[in-house]
Amino acid sequence: MKSMGQYIKLARVNSGISQSKLANEVGVTKTYVSLLENDRKDASVDLLKKIAKILNVPVFLLLWQKLDIPSGSNKEEREIKKQLDSIASKAQELFAKNLS
Repeated sequence: MKSMGQYIKLARVNSGISQSKLANEVGVTKTYVSLLENDRKDASVDLLKKIAKILNVPVFLLLWQKLDIPSGSNKEEREIKKQLDSIASKAQELFAKNLS
């Protein structure tokens, strides 16, 4: 599964949007966008919503790896976590394929 930064970069490049343009549209600096894309900074939920809207990607795909979902205290909860991870991974793969 791609990292949040990799996914932002993939969507941005595929959309033909420069780091500068994305930065201007969401109200941050080009350097900040670069730091996000290189996983050196974490964006707020509000910023991720803006980025997702501009890049036309589902925000949950950007947020998924940042969510702290417990592994589960029993077999049933662990199975649910495994299924959620699988769904998110497949969704990212499909969306990334559409971006390529």
